[in-house]
Amino acid sequence: MAEEIKLHTARLIVRTSRVEDAQNVFTLMKGKDTAMITGFTPMSNISEAEGKIRRGISGETCLL
Repeated sequence: MAEEIKLHTARLIVRTSRVEDAQNVFTLMKGKDTAMITGFTPMSNISEAEGKIRRGISGETCLL
């Protein structure tokens, strides 16, 4: 398992994605505009988000 990363300021917290974040990741990444800007293909279901998060946690890939 990869080490969790957390960066924070008074107004912002950036941390490693968790499986519990899958719905939020899917909501963000299902949009064509977001996908175009990030270079990802739009997600079509929440399972894709869960898979990307799990692979990121295991150190296989970087999520975003």
